[in-house]
Amino acid sequence: MKSKTSPKILPGYQGQSERLSRGLGRITDSARVMPVRGSRQGLKWPQGGTQGGAQVGTAEIGRAAASALFASVLAGMALATTSHFKIRKSGGRSAGIGMVLPVLPLIIDLKNPSATLDALESGARYRKVLCLLTRDGDPVSKLSFQLAEHETVTPAVVRQHLAARAWPEAAGADRSTSSNPNVYPSVTVVLATRNRPEQLVECLASIESGTLRAERIVVVDNAPSDERTAELMALRTRQDPRLVYVREDRPGLAHAHNAAMPHIATDVVAFTDDDVLADRRWLERLVKVFAEDPSAVCVTGMIAPRELDTLPQQWVEGNMTYDKGLHRRVFDGTRGNAEFPLMPYTSGACGSGANMAFQTRYLQNAGGFEAALGTGTVAMGGDDLAAFHDVLASGNRLVYEPAAIVLHPHHRDYAALRRQVYGYGAGLGAHLMRCLMHDPRMVLAFAGNVSILRSRATNIMNPPVVAGLPPYPRDLLREHRRGLLSGPWRYLRSRRHLKRQIAAGGTP
Repeated sequence: MKSKTSPKILPGYQGQSERLSRGLGRITDSARVMPVRGSRQGLKWPQGGTQGGAQVGTAEIGRAAASALFASVLAGMALATTSHFKIRKSGGRSAGIGMVLPVLPLIIDLKNPSATLDALESGARYRKVLCLLTRDGDPVSKLSFQLAEHETVTPAVVRQHLAARAWPEAAGADRSTSSNPNVYPSVTVVLATRNRPEQLVECLASIESGTLRAERIVVVDNAPSDERTAELMALRTRQDPRLVYVREDRPGLAHAHNAAMPHIATDVVAFTDDDVLADRRWLERLVKVFAEDPSAVCVTGMIAPRELDTLPQQWVEGNMTYDKGLHRRVFDGTRGNAEFPLMPYTSGACGSGANMAFQTRYLQNAGGFEAALGTGTVAMGGDDLAAFHDVLASGNRLVYEPAAIVLHPHHRDYAALRRQVYGYGAGLGAHLMRCLMHDPRMVLAFAGNVSILRSRATNIMNPPVVAGLPPYPRDLLREHRRGLLSGPWRYLRSRRHLKRQIAAGGTP
């Protein structure tokens, strides 16, 4: 492993250091890209990736029969898949869209808290702080606290609140039990992007600042509507031979990921999105799992919030849309899972496509990602769910490693969150339709776990309200259900489109 000192990307979750900001400014200026800090425009990539792209022509249940069979178990599916999208609501009235005070998210390592706190800018903007406490990179706990009226966010104030709550106990708890391999597998990082060069620059800078150096970083420009990313990468590839620019004009996240496959010659390939910031140990901790456990063919990591300024952002974080927990989990396709008895169908519990890695050999043998699923297709998503499903259904092992952290900018405004919720529901329904078509035994799995379905239904109907937030709006619940119900039809339509494309001489 080749390590190097990285800039302080994180005072916590909230931003970059001066050194990183200066570097970004130089890069964007020289690439003639207008820096727009915090821009949320362009295509929003929900999580993505599905195996089996070469299986489009395989035998399947007829459309009418499959649709009828799907309809017969759709209610059970909706209840059983809350591991992917945990929804909390209350009462009978929809929540209004109100204002909330911004929350400052921080990542603080208990072995070296000064790395975060010394870079913390003082200010009165935030009245609440959410801390992810780690120890030598391993998540230990989460802690939130409200500031008193006379207090402002300063390193000293944060230290006082931590010391008064859980710092002594957390500081004494060493969760790390893993070894430190002498040799790490070689790794390539793949970034799919569309019309977001400003965010791409930030993402690349965070990856390049990491403690583990990727042998290659492949940037796939997916169906761009302008040349800004191409111009940026023309400059960057001349400056750094590790960078590879690929243009893929067919829209779809799976198309973009598959377009990167010919450029991967390493043992491991990691995927993330262009709008995230990678923690400096992100890639190291992903690859470390492969070094420790050769039987693992897929590793996913934690997705933490980059900012929590608005109510939609706080709803996303409070409802655990991305949060898969603080502890490592091993999902083994050769054995049942007592915690998740409906695996591999409820594969959303395994992780998300913005933070995943695979053994390259496995991914190549699997035919890459299924192009009928994913953001940018009619199906709108579900490709990461199908990818994780296929790992487990083929009898392989998937590991969720929370110490591999990326920071994600949740949607700031309600309209964008509403579109995302619908898209996630559609991708989920498409994934389940695919599962049913490939493995009709899923019906028996759901029928044999009625008690689990009943428990999940109870959780949906009577969940706790997120403390300090208005109830989750019924409008968003309806959008998720609408998307879920549209998913089967969307998947079938997307497959037909893909088949016509192949028949016309295209590639899957």
